[in-house]
Amino acid sequence: VLDVIKQGRYTAASVMQIYQMSALDSLSRCLSLLTLYSDGVKYSPAQMMTLSVLYTLTYAATHSSNPQQKSPLTACSPPSSVLHPSIWVSVLGQFLIQSFCSIVATRKAKVYLGEGFSVEELGGVTQFKPNVVTNVVVLMALAEQAAVLLANYKGDPFMTPISKVPLLQATVFLLLGGGLALLSEAFRPLNRLLNMAEFSSSDLKGWTLGAMLFCVFGSLAWDRIAVFVFDERLWKERRSR
Repeated sequence: VLDVIKQGRYTAASVMQIYQMSALDSLSRCLSLLTLYSDGVKYSPAQMMTLSVLYTLTYAATHSSNPQQKSPLTACSPPSSVLHPSIWVSVLGQFLIQSFCSIVATRKAKVYLGEGFSVEELGGVTQFKPNVVTNVVVLMALAEQAAVLLANYKGDPFMTPISKVPLLQATVFLLLGGGLALLSEAFRPLNRLLNMAEFSSSDLKGWTLGAMLFCVFGSLAWDRIAVFVFDERLWKERRSR
């Protein structure tokens, strides 16, 4: 009976988790495409494929966890509806934080885009041309995906903590480590493979790094605040472990 209850709670928590992650992914992708469209630029095929693979890996990684088997059964249950304040307040706050970070970083990038930059069209279709705005949008997309995973993965007390799921840890490392590697230009062949333009200023790198870090840790902090305020029982249960 206890195993059935734990499995049920794991399933309910997984559903809420997927709802939150899907909502944030849809909103952040919309913002990214809107940013690119407004400046007349676009992703390269390599960038689109890389982001799509990482998005897929993120969702696959969340299903590699299992219900908590060794922990004792508690009175705490996951929210029963996406309309629970701890869910929708968390999603709204995370989206605002991620949007703010993305807007700040891309506006800074536009300063370094250069007056001589212009897009090219072939047969009425805009052709990709490496530029720093696309660079920043790609890096922010990686940071946003890492933030979505870290902030919305339910973990204790319903499923295996992220610290004990190697695939989730590897996914976070790919998203954040890959983003930092591209930003630092430490592996230039990787930047060229993903059609990244050369960063023309260390100031732009600093602003982008700050936006990425605030996006991740700000989203994580906001979700915990929403749980603390609107789901006190879950907050106390997590603190006791």
